[in-house]
Amino acid sequence: MEDKEDGMKKFKRIISVIIAAALLGANVAAAEVTKINDKAEVLYRLGLIKGVSDTGFDPGLGMICTREQAIVAVLRVTGNLDNVFKENYNCSFADVSEWAKPYVAYGESIGLCYGIEDGYFGAAENVTLRQLCAMYLRMLGYKGNASSDIYEHALETAKPLGMCSADTDMNGSRSDLIDISYNSLYVSVYGGTTALVRYLADNGIMSVSDIAGCGDDGLISAYYSSEPAAGVVSDELRGDLEHAISYNFAEGSGTGMSIATDREKTEYEGVTCEKITVGKNLSFKLDDGYITSDDKYFTLVVKYFDSGVDRIRIAYNVANMPYCSGYIAKTNTNVWKEARLVIKNAQFSHSQSDGADISIFAENESGAGVDEYISEVMLVKQSPDEQYVNPLEVEPIVTTAVISFDGMGQNVCLTQSTTGTATAYYYTKQTEQGGEGCISIGVGKRCILNLDDDFMDPDDHNCQINITYFDHGTDRIRYAYSTEENRYKDVYIQKTGTDTWITHTLNVTDASFMNRQDGGIDFSIWGLSAENSKTGDENEYISRVEIIKQ
Repeated sequence: MEDKEDGMKKFKRIISVIIAAALLGANVAAAEVTKINDKAEVLYRLGLIKGVSDTGFDPGLGMICTREQAIVAVLRVTGNLDNVFKENYNCSFADVSEWAKPYVAYGESIGLCYGIEDGYFGAAENVTLRQLCAMYLRMLGYKGNASSDIYEHALETAKPLGMCSADTDMNGSRSDLIDISYNSLYVSVYGGTTALVRYLADNGIMSVSDIAGCGDDGLISAYYSSEPAAGVVSDELRGDLEHAISYNFAEGSGTGMSIATDREKTEYEGVTCEKITVGKNLSFKLDDGYITSDDKYFTLVVKYFDSGVDRIRIAYNVANMPYCSGYIAKTNTNVWKEARLVIKNAQFSHSQSDGADISIFAENESGAGVDEYISEVMLVKQSPDEQYVNPLEVEPIVTTAVISFDGMGQNVCLTQSTTGTATAYYYTKQTEQGGEGCISIGVGKRCILNLDDDFMDPDDHNCQINITYFDHGTDRIRYAYSTEENRYKDVYIQKTGTDTWITHTLNVTDASFMNRQDGGIDFSIWGLSAENSKTGDENEYISRVEIIKQ
């Protein structure tokens, strides 16, 4: 398998042809974009901003940006502009301009923005940097905590994400709006590794050719290196459609598929469906007659109600892994939608609980989970060339080892070694923090994890490490993985005191998970003392650890 660096070289050769053909004579250099006027040009080429002139593109740099203008801009950049007029949203604020009322009303309905006092939005007031960052963070799924909205620590959250460099709040101009809008394209949707630029492309807000032709190598690289938005494939569904298997809750029956774990059949928004309560899952068992051990390639079609901005997790059987997961990223449109998950490595063997092959989970990521409603599922068998493939890349098969401490009890190829003695070094405590189940690693304690021996071969070095932690305090979290040269290769996560759940992501090319750490384990996380953390000593709270082999 070619490595990512070789894949990137090939990718850039491809897009260089596209750029040469589409943008001959473009005045934005195909290089790193840092200047505000160049950022504005890139956003304009992508169709994400409009200028202030009817005769040509004028970004209006230096002009003030009002709160109502900012709402429109954020909705446009995040791909939500088309949703504004789908329903007749009522604007509750008396001071909003007539033209802006639909946008502010929609923004209020999805929790994008709030008023400044009863009945007033502050529509003509200068938007501040904190307000801009808060709006983008909300659209990306950041929710704050139980006691405060993300607005309270928006700047502190935005800075390490690269969204905004300011340490203190101040009035923002259109230059600031453009800067934060552009920077947000690199930020991943909360809880995943799908950058906003990739999310917009995968959801049809812009095309891959738009990105290739925007003249910005940084965004092109961000698109290429980002995880695809789950559940998004081409409009054309190919494969053995005549013999596709499915389950329809309106009909109360399935063809080649049966319910392994029944939930609550109900009527929701005019559709007969199955309700999955937060924390539960809906599972299906496939008939053996349709599936053989040689069948690896499928597309799973799921019809769901798009409420909330959390994710629906879909887990299916692969070899030695009953719960290989993909995700449907919701956008709170409050309509019935269809998502498609491309499966390239299936091995359906009834290996999930209750003999199931496919499960759909209503999870509670960062406390943002809502009940899910599913009306129909369908599984289509395909050949490799019938599957959707992005014309500019080929996705590697990704296998995930995961351990979850959130009460869902998900353990796939990754286990924790611990002791029940509170004074012991390897002791961790099951607890809850920020509304989510997790383990607490005390000061001076250590959480040790071990991968199944057959998860990675000695020659497998490329993987992604994801650690979901509670960002309390400003100390550091230390963790270590093994390489061939170093049993404990240390990595530090600098916390920023946002009191939110954050997922740290690290891509590594030198992993060697061969039971090399003390006690024959593979991975360690520490609760550091004040001396070692540099800034204080706090218990560490971890809800999930993932190792994704590539």
